[in-house]
Amino acid sequence: MIESLTITYDPAGFPIVRWVEKRGAHSPEAFGEARVECRIKRDGDRKLYFVATGTKRRGGYVEAKPFQSLAGFKQDLAERLFKSQAELALMQRLKSKMKLAGDLLDDGARVILADFLGDHPIYINCAEASPVEINHLVLELDKAFAKARKLADDNCDHQYCWPLNKGEVEDFVPPESSHVQHNALPTAFADGFMVLVIIAGGIWLFHYLGLF
Repeated sequence: MIESLTITYDPAGFPIVRWVEKRGAHSPEAFGEARVECRIKRDGDRKLYFVATGTKRRGGYVEAKPFQSLAGFKQDLAERLFKSQAELALMQRLKSKMKLAGDLLDDGARVILADFLGDHPIYINCAEASPVEINHLVLELDKAFAKARKLADDNCDHQYCWPLNKGEVEDFVPPESSHVQHNALPTAFADGFMVLVIIAGGIWLFHYLGLF
């Protein structure tokens, strides 16, 4: 579920998109809620960056890439993005043996990605939300940052450096935690998935042995 979606603007006119979303068992919060924010900031050279803040399954709590390279937003299923074919096959086998184990392993989360030209995407979130909610959020992000691009095109040079006399844009200093490997799952998430597999396997074994 997506809640408390707000779009405000900084003094320069760039959007600040914030929302709260429900998370499932496979998320860092494990059935909790998480706050997510997307906005434009500038580095020490006044170059503009798209910055996404919030916990996610792949990537740092704060991630940024040059705003000039932002190509748009899209959504996908978490299972397709974060689980290997072997993991999906294991899930299917457990689900075919016992519904309770399958329910435990099911991952219905949907993820919004910010696509960048010639670079890895930023995985913005991992919400337990309906397709309608996620599609609406993608549409709002597309609209907000299309306006931001026009603002940047009208006021910046070819390097997307923000002029000093055009309104204040918040400074951005990349934290150490934002430097992550994009070709591997975070250890915590991988360990969490294995715990669920073990629990589901135990449930199936007890059921098979007739212990409950």
